[in-house]
Amino acid sequence: MSPPAIPSKSYHFTYKATPNTYNGGPGALVFLPSDYLAAAPPSDAAPVTAGYPVAIYIHGGAFIVGGCSDVVNNPHHLDWLLRAGIVVVSVEYRKGPHVGVPEMCEDVSDGVEWVRGGALEKALAGVGKEVKIDRRRIGVWGHSAGGHLTAFVGTLTPPVNAVMPFFGPVNWPFTNPIEAPNFPPEGSELWHLREAVLKFPVVTDATKRPGEFSPMRKPIDPPITPDGSSKEEREARFPMAINAMVSKSVQFISGNRGPSNDPYVLATSAYPPTFLLHGSQDDVVPVGSSISFHEKLKELGVEAHLEIMEGAGHGWKVVEGAEGPEGERYGIEKRAFEWFVEKIKA
Repeated sequence: MSPPAIPSKSYHFTYKATPNTYNGGPGALVFLPSDYLAAAPPSDAAPVTAGYPVAIYIHGGAFIVGGCSDVVNNPHHLDWLLRAGIVVVSVEYRKGPHVGVPEMCEDVSDGVEWVRGGALEKALAGVGKEVKIDRRRIGVWGHSAGGHLTAFVGTLTPPVNAVMPFFGPVNWPFTNPIEAPNFPPEGSELWHLREAVLKFPVVTDATKRPGEFSPMRKPIDPPITPDGSSKEEREARFPMAINAMVSKSVQFISGNRGPSNDPYVLATSAYPPTFLLHGSQDDVVPVGSSISFHEKLKELGVEAHLEIMEGAGHGWKVVEGAEGPEGERYGIEKRAFEWFVEKIKA
């Protein structure tokens, strides 16, 4: 079957003002069930009686790319939530190398508070949408880097109703602190990459970066490096080089600018119900990340579920009604979202 259509109407707001930032600060893309269902009212639409619950999405992108519009890459997720009468809010956050993961955690925390504190209702009213939000019923899901940030949101007080991290880095070897205060070494390729990126304002939505410079596309001159690689080769490895630089220079999750931001360390028995999904063959974020976090949550007495997509890597394709892995994974995701909806509405 064809995937559901991407919702035709959405609302974009800046939920937080930050200095030296394109567009003034991180944005949020909001989808309303009333808009989505008005286009073609389905027979299985869930009634809303006491305000709309909210599902917050946090995108991935190695902490350096992506934006709030990434939520439309999985239209079936939007369809399931909007049909269930849940408002979807996709939040973005400031990207590296200007800021580290601690600041990204701060941004998404502020995004949750923007919803929970009533600012979302006011923003919608400002564009003529009088929508009552049930601020007590909030769930969060996200992919990859967004999976980590989703898991971090679970440590906030008061807790949200549920979190659903997809293949997020939590308690994996790469998150250990790296004592490298002089990384990258001055004059090295990574040093030049960082210096080039830092000449530009902070990015929150890397899919809409104005101007010519983009760490995903523009190589650094000269076209031939000392190791003999060509301009094209240099361009191809640019994203991962930037990611490595961000990871090490801010010491990734743990950092040296305050307490650890690793949810594995911060989780307590008050952590919200959790559903983890991960590919068994993920070579970017090892599946052991989710396995160990699941075990830790169970030890704490937290409701926790783990689905390992056999044979899948860092992400996977799903097709409703298909035979084989794509159909099986669709079914797993659908059951996960049914759980998610139930917990949000509880």
